[in-house]
Amino acid sequence: MSSSGTDRVDFKFYDLLEQILDKQPSTSSAIITDSIEISEDSNGESGTERDGESPELSAEKPATNTWSDEETLALIEIWGDVDIQRALRGFIHNGHVYAEISERLHDLGFSKTPEQCRSKVKSLRINFRQCYDRKKSGRKMDYKFYHQLEQILGQEAMSIDEFDERDDQ
Repeated sequence: MSSSGTDRVDFKFYDLLEQILDKQPSTSSAIITDSIEISEDSNGESGTERDGESPELSAEKPATNTWSDEETLALIEIWGDVDIQRALRGFIHNGHVYAEISERLHDLGFSKTPEQCRSKVKSLRINFRQCYDRKKSGRKMDYKFYHQLEQILGQEAMSIDEFDERDDQ
């Protein structure tokens, strides 16, 4: 391929892609107003239950990027387990821990890959921290998983605050 700007590259779907991109609304993981409402992003995040079925009543479904509230709550419960938290803190390479989380979700009838679990946990941490910071500054926030996440991440958030305060002094 030549790197000069005069060569024309034909892309069969250029016009269609340009139309799509021009019409797409921006995506954001957080809608911030006076009261915060956090919605999960599209990388394996919050959604509604598929076809209105609960996982216990349906055949096993393939891993999808969307997470129902039920799946998210199950993930939070498993992730919050003392042994899981200890393992996550104890290893730099913790892929085996997320494999365990994925396996436990599978035992509950949810099909999520270890990478989907890792991505969801990362998203939950970020959303919790945003809400925690807003709450700390006296602003109203509304995040449906906040209280469950506070049980897991609350001490960590307070430790970060203490570190920040010492750093400011």
